[in-house]
Amino acid sequence: MNAHLIARLIARLNAVAPMDTADHMLLEAAKRGDFALIETLILRPDATGRTARLEYRDRRNGWTALHYAASNGHMSCVSMLLQLGSNPTVGTGRRCDNITPVHLASSAGFGEIVTLLVHYGADVSKTDFNGATARDHAGMSAEAMSSVPALLRRDCELILRVQETAEEWASKPVDPPRFIRSNIEDMNPELSRIVQMSVGGSERLASDCALFVSLRGSVLTWGNNSDSQLGSVGDTKKRLGGGGAGHYDCLKLVPSLKRQNIRCEQVSIGVRHSIILMSNGWAATCGEGFNGQLGLGQDMMRCITYTPIYFPPPQVRVKCVAAGLYHSMLITVDGRMYSCGSNRKGQCGQGDRSDRMLPTEMKLPMIKTNQNETNYVWDPQYVVCGELHSVVVVKKVFGGGGGGGGGGGGNSGGSSGNDGGGKSSGGGGKSSGGEAKNTTCTPAPEFVAMSCGSVVSTGHAGTQDSLVLKVIRDLDATIVTCGAKHTVSVSSHGNVYSFGSGTCGQLGHGDRASQARPKILGFFVEGKATRKTTIVNAAAGSRHTILLSTKGQLFAMGSNAYGQLGRGDRRDSLLPKEIHICMPGGPCEKFWQRKNCGVDQDVPHPALIAAGGVTTFVCMQNGLVVHFGSNSRDKLKRQEYPDHLEAAPLDMPDDDDDTPAEKRRKLKAKIRDVEQRFSKNSA
Repeated sequence: MNAHLIARLIARLNAVAPMDTADHMLLEAAKRGDFALIETLILRPDATGRTARLEYRDRRNGWTALHYAASNGHMSCVSMLLQLGSNPTVGTGRRCDNITPVHLASSAGFGEIVTLLVHYGADVSKTDFNGATARDHAGMSAEAMSSVPALLRRDCELILRVQETAEEWASKPVDPPRFIRSNIEDMNPELSRIVQMSVGGSERLASDCALFVSLRGSVLTWGNNSDSQLGSVGDTKKRLGGGGAGHYDCLKLVPSLKRQNIRCEQVSIGVRHSIILMSNGWAATCGEGFNGQLGLGQDMMRCITYTPIYFPPPQVRVKCVAAGLYHSMLITVDGRMYSCGSNRKGQCGQGDRSDRMLPTEMKLPMIKTNQNETNYVWDPQYVVCGELHSVVVVKKVFGGGGGGGGGGGGNSGGSSGNDGGGKSSGGGGKSSGGEAKNTTCTPAPEFVAMSCGSVVSTGHAGTQDSLVLKVIRDLDATIVTCGAKHTVSVSSHGNVYSFGSGTCGQLGHGDRASQARPKILGFFVEGKATRKTTIVNAAAGSRHTILLSTKGQLFAMGSNAYGQLGRGDRRDSLLPKEIHICMPGGPCEKFWQRKNCGVDQDVPHPALIAAGGVTTFVCMQNGLVVHFGSNSRDKLKRQEYPDHLEAAPLDMPDDDDDTPAEKRRKLKAKIRDVEQRFSKNSA
């Protein structure tokens, strides 16, 4: 009997078809996220003329390749399988609870995959063996989790709830295209390019920290992580000098965000905390929050992973975030502003000096012109924070007689003025028969800056701290950046203004005097620089400032005790001086200088700049990120991490390592570069 069973088993194993091997390979490729292998197995037949089957199920759980791709969050594989004609509503059968890919994606919190499946005609009302829909799966998973994972599943629940309404935006299934296209965009190296940088830190602390955002939406970190401000558990490894050290020679991905496939649009980091703005409009914070800068209340004074900030109903979406020394600012999509954290200098703009443990709505002042008193409707664009002050840039919108905008802070303006000859507050003259006299208005700047906080840094020329937001007079603000106690602004015409503390020459006026009002930099107006360059961007560190021109030239001024100006020495600069970044291996062997490079030569030039406590970062046009300055202020740690008096490149991680095909392509590119350098050196 046993011999007969063994013989039957051997015969069955010998009769396994090659198609089964291809089918199993398809399931494994869907698990790993190798969409290139999926395309090869389905579209290219083997020697026997057979291809892998899309409807093939795993005998253990009844899953197809689409089930595995959706459950593991492989967006590229899901897109490829749907294009090839896979059924988006395929179930596992009643023996395996009849689970569909939509159930799995919603349970895991992959909102983009849920949207894609619905776009291809998935039935969101289909239930499993227990009678639960995909929306029920998302809700049950969210209740069992907290923080960011629960938020992702709530987003999936919202997407599925929209599909159950009468106005269904994806009611008609889309026919698969005739020509199958590989997801080449996901393998595009341009998606790994840095598009935004934020550097935090202070000269009073041990070291700086920084956050970066790539075009793909990944968040990368650098520097000190002793307070978990980089979104992971604080570094506890003992280094030279003791204490947590962080990573200073390379950029690293945030583990929790990478694991949940969270994409971000903006980041901002202070000293001991940071804020990120996710692509779904939610803001999340982490780090130390003993002053309330996390906006999570008194029960959460410290977070080791990014935790969303919950606003009271109705639900709001955030469009801009900013982090100061111990306070935070947020702007919502509907134009309201919120602040939280330390407020001892009035930097939260709440009208008092009490700290705010939760985000509290601010009131913006009413904007008026000088000659008449016509009100404007303001639209907050973005906000930046210094150590003890905050600056908000708003756009003027001519609103006729309407006053204050989305935050509810502006007073209603434009009174009718038809009270029997009295002065009209909307027209600026006497009214006659209820009609105001037309007057000519002086053209006002399109963008207006408002500030609050320490009297040294606000630019109001006052004698006391500004507890509420006030308009900064005589300032055409298009680009504004804040240092520790100074502010630099670039107008739409390329003029540079600076005000605040100037003890180290960071204002660029040739002295160490402070400026209570915005003052234009004469170096770019009266000097030789005005004939060859126009400033388009600025970055302010703790006591230094970096400027970027249209031609890619860098200018630095201020403190240089740690080499943060990148000039190769430690001498302070009271006036803007040009920086030449060393780019070995390029057409310019020693220094990058525009005048040394022809028009046809492909020379990378600076594209983005950012400055922190005593550190400066520059992102080149080719994607290379360099930095100069101090890694640590501790004398013992500086032996391990010495100061960079000149630009030093940083190693970039692979922010999309789910795709094996991309790994192979990047490895081949690295081998090719090494071979080219070796051949060039040998020649």
